[in-house]
Amino acid sequence: MKLYVFHNEPIICVTLTTSTGQIYLVDTIDTSGKLHTAEYLLQLVQNSMKKAEQDFGSHIESIMTDSEANVAKMRKLGGIK
Repeated sequence: MKLYVFHNEPIICVTLTTSTGQIYLVDTIDTSGKLHTAEYLLQLVQNSMKKAEQDFGSHIESIMTDSEANVAKMRKLGGIK
């Protein structure tokens, strides 16, 4: 399963795509007024992964994000390739 996290706007939408192409909304997160630091984004990703695993019984195989500098740092901090 793939977890998609995009954060160009203050609302982050997290979706889950199954190997058969089904797409589910895992979470929407309002980040208004919060700095999008690598540490904050990593916390959001970790929480979203836990939620996806609990709600959908899934194992996350990959994460797709944009390529902003803070996201690149978040991926490095979290050991995410």
